Amino acid sequence: MAERALASDDVRAAWQALEQAWASTIERARRLTEEQLHESVGGEWSFVDTLRHLVFAMDKWFTTLILGDEEFQHIRYAVRDLAHLE
Repeated sequence: MAERALASDDVRAAWQALEQAWASTIERARRLTEEQLHESVGGEWSFVDTLRHLVFAMDKWFTTLILGDEEFQHIRYAVRDLAHLE
């Protein structure tokens, strides 16, 4: 739905659906233990890893496409710590 949303009403409806889905996900995550939040299941990322990735992806989309900032900074490391990653 969101991929083809051309009208404002379509975008609002898609955003509302996304917010509802996210709210139920967060509600479920709040019932998990700290260990469960960090647990990888079936080789997939944990909830915390997934959340970290989503924040990183949204940040990169916003800073790169909207703000035009092309400089890469890994979310887990400060700029001074990036040298060992290259």
